[in-house]
Amino acid sequence: MTPLRASIPVPTSQHAQSLAQALPSVRAHSLARHCFIAAGASVAEDVRLVARVTLLERVTLGPRVLVHSGAVLGSDGFGFAPERGAWIKVPQLGGVKVGADVEIGANTTIDRGAIGDTIIEEGVKLDNQIQIGHNVASARIRCWQPVWAFRAASR
Repeated sequence: MTPLRASIPVPTSQHAQSLAQALPSVRAHSLARHCFIAAGASVAEDVRLVARVTLLERVTLGPRVLVHSGAVLGSDGFGFAPERGAWIKVPQLGGVKVGADVEIGANTTIDRGAIGDTIIEEGVKLDNQIQIGHNVASARIRCWQPVWAFRAASR
């Protein structure tokens, strides 16, 4: 996997074909409309991005990853530190690494790490509308759902 050198918006299926030329491991039919892949992102073979997926810099997707509509991977974590009575933003220097055979639900966000990487291990399945904070490593959790899903199921 070689990171992209320039950001590539994918507004139409025609642009998806040009993206497939820039990333030989990605087939044009695997990219839906209005996806955005930033410079420095890496995408392995057989990845499928559904409409409006955003991959920001320093995001790496392993093989056979499925990312559903509206997901954002690699945004800043919620990092602030007090300085002289005010809160200042702490730079988020890490990335996001997603292992093989992962499925990420619609409108899920995964923050990049503050210093190291946020890691989603191989085989993890994430439900819709989940927020993964910076520097999380999912080694022991294989399937995540929002808290309300567990409450509804227990009634």
